[in-house]
This record gives sequence, structure tokens and C-alpha cells, in this order.
Amino acid sequence: MTSFTEKIHMRQMTTCIRWALVIILHSTFVSAGFVRISEPMRNVNIEQGARAKFVCKVDVHPLDQRKLIVSWKFKDYLLKKPSDTTGRFAYKKDGNRYALIIRNAKTKDTGVYTCIARVGLVSEMTSAFLQIKSVPDPPINVKVTSCHGNNAGLSWEASRDNGAEILSYIVQFNTTDKPSVWHDNDEEFAPHPRRATLQLYPWGTYSFRIISKNAIGSSKPSIATSRMCTTPPDRPDRNPRYVRTSTDKKKHLVILWTPMVRLDFHGPRFRYEVRWRIKGSFDWKKEVVMNPYKGRLEVETNDVYRMYEIQVRAENSMGKAHHPAFVYNGRSGESEPLIPPSNFTLNPDYNIDPHTAHFIWDTVPNDPDLICGKLKGYKLRYWKASEGLNKTKEVEIIVGYDVIGQGQTIKVALSDLPAYTTLKAQVAVMNTHHTGPYSEELDFFTPEGVPTAVTNLRLQSYGFAYVLIKWHPPARPNGVIQGYDVAYQQVVGVQLGKVRSLDPHINDSSILGARITGLRPGRHYRFLVWARTKNHRGDPAFIDVMTAKGEPPHTPRMRVSQVDNSTVNITWPSDHSTRKMKYLLEYRHTGQSRWQNGKYVVDKSWVMLDQSLPVRDLEVRLVAKNRLGDTATSKTLAIANSLKKAARKSHPPYSYATTKTPTNSGVKRGQPSSHASFVVNIIFSLLSLCYGLC
Repeated sequence: MTSFTEKIHMRQMTTCIRWALVIILHSTFVSAGFVRISEPMRNVNIEQGARAKFVCKVDVHPLDQRKLIVSWKFKDYLLKKPSDTTGRFAYKKDGNRYALIIRNAKTKDTGVYTCIARVGLVSEMTSAFLQIKSVPDPPINVKVTSCHGNNAGLSWEASRDNGAEILSYIVQFNTTDKPSVWHDNDEEFAPHPRRATLQLYPWGTYSFRIISKNAIGSSKPSIATSRMCTTPPDRPDRNPRYVRTSTDKKKHLVILWTPMVRLDFHGPRFRYEVRWRIKGSFDWKKEVVMNPYKGRLEVETNDVYRMYEIQVRAENSMGKAHHPAFVYNGRSGESEPLIPPSNFTLNPDYNIDPHTAHFIWDTVPNDPDLICGKLKGYKLRYWKASEGLNKTKEVEIIVGYDVIGQGQTIKVALSDLPAYTTLKAQVAVMNTHHTGPYSEELDFFTPEGVPTAVTNLRLQSYGFAYVLIKWHPPARPNGVIQGYDVAYQQVVGVQLGKVRSLDPHINDSSILGARITGLRPGRHYRFLVWARTKNHRGDPAFIDVMTAKGEPPHTPRMRVSQVDNSTVNITWPSDHSTRKMKYLLEYRHTGQSRWQNGKYVVDKSWVMLDQSLPVRDLEVRLVAKNRLGDTATSKTLAIANSLKKAARKSHPPYSYATTKTPTNSGVKRGQPSSHASFVVNIIFSLLSLCYGLC
């Protein structure tokens, strides 16, 4: 019995243990979850301002995908997830790859970044280091370790290199004379042992600062040394450079040099001793210039372009410069040349073009006594004969550039002349600063050319099927304008259609506009205008226009009815579209070319033509015009033919009766009186209006 009970207890315990294991496994693998970082993050090394990217690859059980939480830490601080992507930090996800992106990285972003992946109670993490390369920090503890004679010793300590190894150090110094101006030492120093010995200029009190350099750039300067170093005075070690003369001032010897800088003074009372003498003579003349920053001395002479020897020496209270001064050659000021070029004429080998003329003249001898300076070239001036010398244009011909070498004659082509113009021209010789006397005047005439483009081409008005353009004459007609050519082409996108010329061409130069009809509504067109001379037409001007969208007026249909010998009535159909039009009746006597007209008729479908002469020999036509200016013209009708056609009909549409008057009225029988004629005209007009409306 006991044995049986023990077996039952054993089975119960086994079952409990099994259930406990199931619960433990469930809580471990289901409640805790499964997560693993399959690849460690890699360190990132970039320059300041670039973009850094860390990638964290996370593996997780598919059932736990929704429970996965990925977060990021910088050093010991948890990074907040940005609410948008406009900031410098951004999170990205691509499958199982989670990325942290840092835009416009700064040096403060340097440090350890950690990716933490968590599912329930289970988490894994990986870390990497971000190094931002930037210019180094300035050196610290810069000290003057020694100051003897013209030498100074310095020492300093390095600061952070900010991810890029320091390559060298730049030592800068200033003086108490100009403490805001810092000078670089000629030599850079290696990163070790961070000591330097400088050779300084005499007669100065110096402070020092140091700049670190790496592959990214240079640091800010360090704090200047508190201790200064003063050097003793000495004689200057050199003389001014670039000593020369200027020939721009007549009867003066102008001596120029480059002033020396403060560091080259080397002692108090720094000055320049300037010496000069006529070349070939033995006696020097001199003058001391006490202003050390001045580089010019003017000496009055009584000669023109004479050769001198000049010398400029530096000296101070300690004495003259250690090195002797060089002697340079220079000349006194130039003056106006004495002779003009001779035999100035048109070159017979060339014809005169509308804008070009060719000239030839004899070469001027290159004698400094005649040129009164250095021969530079020639100056050719020309002007319109109608304007005089007040509006001359000048062209310089430089020897050695425009003229290669000098033979017996100079040949020059002058371009950009006005066409169809009487001109005058002269030539003179030039030295560096002055122009000599001009040659005799040369008269010549340029032939007719082609005009430039018309100006101020503009749109005056437009409608559904027409465009009215206006323009001004060309700025340079280059001849006599004979007229204008007008053409147009349709524009579809960037494609230009066929050019259609407006015929006949405009042969009256006073006509400065054109009306182009027959266009299609709502289309883009390009209109071109050329000015024309006898020679040819010039370049076109163009304007792009889009016609109005809609329907142009239709050709009107009219009927003609005679009222009496001198009066005729014109009617036309009226509907909703024609009520928006205004109409103009034009008439002329048969055989004439010029039309006459009256006033436009609005809101009516008839018009009465009352002439003092018989109307049977008239021709009439009707013009319909909309609000935009589009017009449509009817066929020309001869009144005599129209009345004959009406008479052949058995039931004429309208008639009128004569009224008998008393014999003592002075009006012949069979003819209507003036009052009766007026009444009949009114009745006839009302009947015509009703007929038109029907």
C-alpha cells in the first residue's frame, strides 16, 4: 500500500516539474524575447562639416519584430528621437539596418556612440567612436625663453590636434610701433621639440604668438607672449628697390622708388639720400628725403627727355646702409612731338567700304629730339564733316602692337565708320604722354550700307485675327531708308514655323507700322521687321505676340434699296453676334480707287446714304468691326446693278408712292414734296428694320 502511494506521488511530482520547465522556457523565450546585433558598428573618421553615419544591424525573431526598440546614446546621454529630419541628427531604417546620421558634424560631436537593441527584458548593444577632424587648437604656454642681441628663443606646449596630426608651427611677431600688424616668420617649425630661435630685425620691441597647422588647416593664434624682446639699432642692411624715373612731367626729373617698411629701418632718423647727374658728367647733385614712407622726388630741369644717372641710398642715425646703392639710368620728362606725319591719304590699294577706310602715311623718324620722348605710335582722329571737331573720335595705333616694325610707310584700316557720311580725318605722332601736331585734313565719303535694326518695335493692338505693330526708324540708317519689310511666323513651343512675308512691302519710309491680318485666334506668332536701303536690308527686329482667343467677325451680307435719286438704304441681317459689332459703310464713284466713309453705326442693322448727286453710279461695301479691332469687309456692290436685280423681281421688297400736291405749292405733280419724302423715308426705314429683324 505504501509502495503504491509513493508511486502516485512520484508521478505527480514529475508532472509538476515538467509544467515548471514549460513555464520557465515560455517566460525566457516568449516573454523575454530574442534579439542579436549581428555586426558591430564601425568607427567613423571625418572632417568637420561632413556627414557621419553609424549603422546598427539587428536580428530579431519575426514574432518579436513589433516589440523591438532601437535607441542611441552619445557618451552617457540617451539621444532623443528627432521629431523631424530638418535637424542635424536623423534616424533611418532599411530592413534590419538601423542608422544614425549626423549632418554638418562639429568638433563637439566627437565621442562614443552606442546602439541599444531591446526586446522585452533582453537587450544588446554595440559602440563605435566618431572622430571629427578639424583645425587644431592654438598652442598654450607660449614663452620667451631668451633675448640676446637680434635673437629670441621661444617655447610652447601643444594643444589638441582634433583628429589630425599637427604638421608644423608658424611663429608670428609684431612690434610696439604697430601692435595690430603681425608678421609671419620666414621659416615654419617642426612639431617637435616645440622650441624655436628667431633672428629679429634691429631696433624693435617684439611680442610673439604661435599657430598650429595640420592637414585640415591652421588654428587660431595663441595668446601673445607677456614678455617682450628688444633688439639694438644698426645701420640698414639694404637700399630701396625698383628705382626708376617717370617722364610724365615736362621739364622735371621725377625719381621714384619703393619705400622701405618699418622693419628695415634698423635705427632712428631713417631717411633716403637721392643723387642724380646728367649721363656722362661727373658732378652728382643730391637731396635728402626725410619722410621714410615717401617714394618720389621731383627735380626741376630745363631739358626734354634727357638721360640721367640716379641713385637712392638708405641711411639712419647709425650710418649708411651696409650694401652700396646701385646706379640706374633714367630720363627727364617728355614734351609734345615737334613734327606731324606727312603724305596722309587714302590707301589706293583698297576701296572705301560703308564702314571701313584704309589710310597710308610716311613713317616719322624715331629721333628722340623730334619725338621729344619715346615713340609710342600714332593717333588717328576722325569726325563727321557736319558736326565739326567738337565730336571727334580717336584711335591709337601702337608701334609694335598694331604696327609690326616700321618701314617707309604706315598702313592702317579704320573700321566702325558711319556709312553714307562725309568724314574728315587727321593723324599725329605720339610719345608716351603727349601727342604732336596733326597732319592736314583728309576728306572722304563712305558709301551706303545696310541699316541697323529698327528700334522700339512694339505691339499697338491685337485681336482674334489681326495684330497691329509699330516701330521707330533704325538708330543708324547707314543710308537712305527706302522702306520696310514685314514678315511673321507661327511659334509652337520652341519651334519656329515658316516665315511668311507681308506683301506688298512697305516702300514709304514714313510708314512706321503694319497691320497683319488673316491670323488664327489664340496662336503665338513672331513678327519680324527689317529696314531697307538701296544696298540691302539690315538685321531684323522681332516681337512675339499671342492673338486673342475667340472668333473673328464674319463677312457681312448687305442689301441695297434705292429710296430716291440721291438716297439709298443699306440693310444687313442682325442677330446676337452682330449686335456686338459696329458697322461702317464705305462708298466711291465707279472708276475711283479711294473709298469714302461716314461714321460707325452701333446697335442698328441699316444705314441711309444720302448724297446730293445721283447714287446709281456709286459702289458700296460694308465693314464690320468688333471691340478688339478685328474687321471683316463685304463684297463690293455696284448700286446700279443691285437695283436692276431688284427691279426684275415681280414683288420688290419695298416701294414708295408719290404724293400729288396743289399746283400753287410750286412743286411739280408726280414728285413727292419734301415733307412727304421725309415721311416716306421714315416709313421705309421702319419697314427695312422689320425686314432685317425677320
